[in-house]
Amino acid sequence: MTASDCPHCGRRALSPSRKLLLGPSASIACRACGRRVGVAFGKAWLALSPGLLVAASGLLVAHASVRHLPMILALDGLALAAMFAAYAWWVPLQRR
Repeated sequence: MTASDCPHCGRRALSPSRKLLLGPSASIACRACGRRVGVAFGKAWLALSPGLLVAASGLLVAHASVRHLPMILALDGLALAAMFAAYAWWVPLQRR
């Protein structure tokens, strides 16, 4: 069972890209069985935490010289990639 499988019917409930748009407090109908599913609240917030690093890096950019900007942007890209990957493949769907 993958993180995008429906907890009701076991079939694929939604695509990974659609799952990225599904927040912890929202739910959506499974495209296979039509029953409501949502993401696990705790794991969703843990997966979204690298996004906080990206937000905090704005403070670094404000205080860093221009020569550090490529490194900061590269780290932001890695943090966002980790966030998207964790949310799509690690955060399971739950019954709602």
